[in-house]
Amino acid sequence: MARNESSIDIDFDAMAKKIIDNINKNVAKQQKIFARDVKKATAAWKTPLELELDDDNGSVTISTDDDRYKWVDEGTKPHEIRPVRAKVLRFTSGSGVRSEIARRKAKSARRDVGVTYATSVSNPGIRPRSITERVMASRRPRILSSVDNAIEEAIKS
Repeated sequence: MARNESSIDIDFDAMAKKIIDNINKNVAKQQKIFARDVKKATAAWKTPLELELDDDNGSVTISTDDDRYKWVDEGTKPHEIRPVRAKVLRFTSGSGVRSEIARRKAKSARRDVGVTYATSVSNPGIRPRSITERVMASRRPRILSSVDNAIEEAIKS
């Protein structure tokens, strides 16, 4: 009995190249959206962040001259604050319960009306705000979906 043969030529190399090209396009788009979202989350900051997009590896580098981004994003441990250029710290404080507690904890504190002087204060630390992590977590489903779509588009064509 004769075999009925049919052949389908599939160029897997071309398909793989198309998948990679589609993924790179989608990743570049997601990079820009991620950078936009980080800028939005820090829009009120006095020192703007610089975001550098690296198309070769799909990364976004966040940089700033201000250490505060790292402190806010990653948090800090409890620490003492001491004067650097003066003999005492001077700070104004509100009239709430938290301000009164801070004044009581300040070492060698003297209080004028609305102003406190101290040789050091205990900072309880800053809880991490995880801005970068939160933005990435919110983008992750869309990034994965865009990669899936890029693969589907390449396979269909």
